[in-house]
Amino acid sequence: METEGSNQSENRSFTKVVAIVNGSKKLRAVVKETFAFFEKNPDYQLEIQFSKYEKHASVLAGEAQTAKAEIVVVAGGDGTFHEVINGFDYSEPIPKLILIAAGTGNDFLLGKKQQFSVEKMADCLKNGFWEKNDLIQIQTENQTHYSLNIADIGFGGYVIHLLNKQRKLKITGKFSYALAILRAFITFKIPMLRYQFGDTKLEGKHLMIAICNGSVFGNGLTISPEAKSTDGVLHITTIGNVSVIDYLKQLPKLKSATKIVHPEVAYHLCEKGRIDVVSGKAYLEADGEIIEIGNQVDFEIKKKAVEIMIF
Repeated sequence: METEGSNQSENRSFTKVVAIVNGSKKLRAVVKETFAFFEKNPDYQLEIQFSKYEKHASVLAGEAQTAKAEIVVVAGGDGTFHEVINGFDYSEPIPKLILIAAGTGNDFLLGKKQQFSVEKMADCLKNGFWEKNDLIQIQTENQTHYSLNIADIGFGGYVIHLLNKQRKLKITGKFSYALAILRAFITFKIPMLRYQFGDTKLEGKHLMIAICNGSVFGNGLTISPEAKSTDGVLHITTIGNVSVIDYLKQLPKLKSATKIVHPEVAYHLCEKGRIDVVSGKAYLEADGEIIEIGNQVDFEIKKKAVEIMIF
């Protein structure tokens, strides 16, 4: 015979929460506190998943969506966030996201000035503080990719290329990033690119073209001071045929979120565009992850694609 209490327990409605954690990083105290909050709260049902290999977070995100998770908590850096958004099927309902900075690079959240705490999260859950964010949709010859923060072709992509090679040699952390930048300054060869953003067309050598949904990349450099992931438009920063020395001179402005005034630097707005590699080797990175593009890449904004908790 079932008691009234057991019937109430069986009929209770839970909010299904799946946590996806970068398994290569030490579990931070704030992440443990987040888990404890959901585990103690009877209104939520928490499932914790740790990524174990490259792009595993994409698989876990897809499984969470299939399992009808209403909220996905992501603990990691920009790379983990990137994997998660690329694991969703955007023809189906997408779980809401709670992003916790727990990686080597957390530029997306830095650009949004987000400071996570369990207390803030609890308040947001109670009062429904969610924000619809755009994504960059990137189309290569073989695949569609999504970027939450910034995709850039040129110098930034080359830095990530070198960084990945160093990881294979077990060189990691902030030292590895600094070393990759130094090596890039010495060995990078500026490619010839042709681009079209709306009515703007140009061909020439470019140190970098940054397609910005967010504003900050490269461990705290503000490449596009006015970019917001909620404004329904892509912000493009083009840096033309400038020397590495000239680029270094502009770093204080990038660190202080100031627009660069230079004849080889320009800022554009668009909803879609295309970049062709005319000559040379060009590397594309999105949220710190390398994407193979061949000789061309098309991109456009995917408006209000994901809901992210704001603090």
